Amino acid sequence: MHLEHLWTQPGRGSDGTIADKITDFAAVIFDMDGVVTDTAGVHAAAWKALFDQSLPRISIEQAPFDMEQDYRTFVDGRTREDGVRTFLASRGITLPEGSTNDGPTQLTVNGLAARKQGFFNAELDSDSVKVFADALALLRALLAEQVPVALVTSSRNSGAVLDSAGIADLFPIRVDGTDAVRMALPGKPDPAMFLEAARRLQVAPADAVVIEDAAAGVKAGITGQFGLVVGVDRTGTREQLAAAGADVVVEDLADLRPKLLGLVAHKDASWSGGAKVGTPGTWNLVYDRFDPAQEGTREALCTLGNGYWATRGTVPGSTADGVHYPGTYLAGIYNRLRTELYGRTVETEHLVNAPDWAFLNVQAEGGLILRPGIAEMLSHHQDLDLRRGILTRTNRYRDTAGRTTRVTSQQFHSLAEPHLAALEVTLEAEDWSGEVTVRSAINGAVANRNVAADRALAHEHLVPTGCTELDRETVIYESTTNQSGITIATAIRTDVKAGGTVVDRQIIRENTSVGHEITLSLKRGTPATVEKTAAVATSRDRAVSTAALEVGFRIDRAPAFEVLLADHERTWAELWDRFGIQ
Repeated sequence: MHLEHLWTQPGRGSDGTIADKITDFAAVIFDMDGVVTDTAGVHAAAWKALFDQSLPRISIEQAPFDMEQDYRTFVDGRTREDGVRTFLASRGITLPEGSTNDGPTQLTVNGLAARKQGFFNAELDSDSVKVFADALALLRALLAEQVPVALVTSSRNSGAVLDSAGIADLFPIRVDGTDAVRMALPGKPDPAMFLEAARRLQVAPADAVVIEDAAAGVKAGITGQFGLVVGVDRTGTREQLAAAGADVVVEDLADLRPKLLGLVAHKDASWSGGAKVGTPGTWNLVYDRFDPAQEGTREALCTLGNGYWATRGTVPGSTADGVHYPGTYLAGIYNRLRTELYGRTVETEHLVNAPDWAFLNVQAEGGLILRPGIAEMLSHHQDLDLRRGILTRTNRYRDTAGRTTRVTSQQFHSLAEPHLAALEVTLEAEDWSGEVTVRSAINGAVANRNVAADRALAHEHLVPTGCTELDRETVIYESTTNQSGITIATAIRTDVKAGGTVVDRQIIRENTSVGHEITLSLKRGTPATVEKTAAVATSRDRAVSTAALEVGFRIDRAPAFEVLLADHERTWAELWDRFGIQ
């Protein structure tokens, strides 16, 4: 049936056409299986291999797993663990949950989930992933119109699948099974993963289209109150999709394309360093492409601060060059310098560029340092949430050894604790296991060089005066302004949280830099999180003995990242509420 025969069907209480429900759409969210890439067959084969081997060990009277009926009804669109539970429950079987450390030979829910992953990897290696031509055409048309898109999938293999399909760079925003585990998001038919995608896209669910091929996914879209939920019938599942509540069911996305593009709101991406414009009321600056020519503007626009100090939105680990300019500034910290210029003395005063607390880079063993702009980068996404004061980046890389790595960071200056700032970096080796080196330091080799007209003037304002390692996670760097005599003390604490095993940790102690070099062992598909908390104090602060003692006290009592972030978000929310700004 063609779309024009379906589009006029009432949807969810509408008195007219589906198009009457909303004037335009701001974003489109795709499900992966059977819509953008044909992974359903790979998954179904992996599930069949799993249960055909496992069921006889559990109950010899069980019928084999059916790749059509059982797959679509009980496991499609669900996480591995939920798929195991739901299918076994349909057979009246209950297994112990076990733990996430269970191996593939153990007869537990987690053990069978781990075993399924092995079968999936084997199927993926043997079968090339197919890209549906109609879905690819729609996706490219949306991107050409600057329409934000996202991918939602319960699979923890999204990186490998998209790479195999050759379309990883088309989805800078992705919510997958790895995110679901990390963020404790329930799987479909719960709408949590779709709602997280809408949050990252910075659109209200009512302004987004969901395109799904599974009944569980359609139910999730309906429950999440998305503006339009499209069911895609690739395998004769029209009745199931319609029964689940799809506003429209199509067999070919080519039918959907003209209608959908006619409803999508056109966005202007030419302003603010190339930022995407969100829906009315959005508080976000979003960048989906790395552009060296725009990076200086973006760094300035994405500056984070809290009134006591601020940091430009520079990629962590950068140093001043033709593209990047790290800058950290503290209120009231000025310094005067004299320059002999054209036979006369010029005296200028600057707000001092303080030591860079956010310096952190990542390097896989034998590879390059992973930073935006290198040839190995696959995709880039940057999002400044102005309402919460949080800067988020997600970058994916594939090196010459074929290793794909995703690096996600969150950064903020605490509004609840003005002397503190924090950076959380999550590393995921998507298709490999091995070691990475994380270099986390305070970089004191900074100067005031960002204004082109002033580059002939003296710009070195700081003199290093000391560095201290407080413990195996914490260091302090001290410097003093060379004219005004103000001491600046910066402390950082670098802590490895879940996912990674610390193989080695060495102190970095140089004249203008102090920190730690940490070697981590990563497991394929298991995210590792590094938390970096910073504190700063100066000799201008009131009621302090020394800046170094004060900053040591502040870093010692600084809470974990998630606690500091929650306090920060709550304080911003209270301010917006107090001033009535919506």
